[in-house]
Amino acid sequence: MVEKENAELMINDSRLSRQLQLYLEMIAGVRFTKLEFVVSKSAINERRETFAAVLAEGLHIQLEPIPETLLDREKVADGLREIDREDYRQKLIVAGFADHPIGENSCAQCMYYVVSGRWCALPEIALPVEPHWWCRLWRI
Repeated sequence: MVEKENAELMINDSRLSRQLQLYLEMIAGVRFTKLEFVVSKSAINERRETFAAVLAEGLHIQLEPIPETLLDREKVADGLREIDREDYRQKLIVAGFADHPIGENSCAQCMYYVVSGRWCALPEIALPVEPHWWCRLWRI
């Protein structure tokens, strides 16, 4: 159990609960039955820092093609759904994450970005992210 003083946020938003449930089950190695979580700030930040380090190492990501149509977006999303939920390196590759904005676009302006948790709420991604990152499923 996470001590209250070490907790970052309480999630009761049903849009985020499933993504957070899957993520927390992965890092904790247990199955949750409630859709209400207290998330450790340090656990989320540690994962985000790991992703930042992997991206900074020069991970060869799939920046293109950038999906132009709904069908193109679904193809990328289908590819993400096929990835084991614990294979976050592959998620970063297929989603085309960059550790910098592309043009004027970044996670902070994406409709899936959750400011309070620095989180991508797109169900196929569901990862902690930085506001200045970008992925090819970016959307207003």
